[in-house]
Amino acid sequence: MLTFLLYTAIFLIAIAGFTKMLHTSIQPGQMFGAWQNQLQKWAEQDKTFLHHWLGGCEICTSSFVSFMSIPVYMAFMYGIDAWQLHGLIVNIIWLIIYWSLGTNLNLLFLVKLFEKK
Repeated sequence: MLTFLLYTAIFLIAIAGFTKMLHTSIQPGQMFGAWQNQLQKWAEQDKTFLHHWLGGCEICTSSFVSFMSIPVYMAFMYGIDAWQLHGLIVNIIWLIIYWSLGTNLNLLFLVKLFEKK
């Protein structure tokens, strides 16, 4: 079980780093800075869901990336035979906890961890 938790922690930190890299790369003047134009179009068209989840809101983007990482996390854990949980309810509860932890860690990486003082 300790191995399971260690791999989960490492995976959460890797996803948080990926989220930081992704969010930084879509800012104006960066590699994918033109993405801001698409976000602006969605905002003007009242497509707030797309605007927020795909880069317009740090909390929403953190939650979206964390949610989308769940299948990758599960495939990784099953692939290395490290998945330790059994039972549908236990798995659902664990994945909700994973999503919550991932969202908060992603947000920490985006907002607080590398903040200039």
